[in-house]
Amino acid sequence: MVYTVPEFRQQGIGAKLCRSIEVTAKDRGIKEIYLFSDTAVSLYNRFGWTEAVTCGHRTVMKKEF
Repeated sequence: MVYTVPEFRQQGIGAKLCRSIEVTAKDRGIKEIYLFSDTAVSLYNRFGWTEAVTCGHRTVMKKEF
């Protein structure tokens, strides 16, 4: 799970965490990764993730390499 507490948001920390996870996945030969979000769908869209499915208030996001 990636989560940035409110007092540390808007500093690029979430973006760095996501990028690190993406690099690690690619280095290990993983072709796609998933996450779910309650509130940050537009943020992940900006990072190149796509919406795979929405179930209730949660959206499953997918990133392919």
